[in-house]
Amino acid sequence: MDVKEKMAEHEIDFKTNFMILEVCNPQTANEVLSAHIEVGYFLPCKVVVYEKDEEVFIGTAKPGMLIGMMGYEDLNHIAMGVENVLIEAIDAAV
Repeated sequence: MDVKEKMAEHEIDFKTNFMILEVCNPQTANEVLSAHIEVGYFLPCKVVVYEKDEEVFIGTAKPGMLIGMMGYEDLNHIAMGVENVLIEAIDAAV
């Protein structure tokens, strides 16, 4: 989602280039949602790309931390796998 564009639709002059990308692996989503439906609060995973002081930043919330906040230790290995994939993708993009 282009946040700047979305804000403009509501006549808000948001000055920052800010993109929210939603990424999902359906098989993994099914696995974690089947175990604990509340994990849906964190899905799909989001990667944010924004510009600040003429520099581009890319980041994501770490799935391992999010699952840890929920206390679902049984999903920690899955969350860490997703986190590693996201970090590798971000690293490859910069």
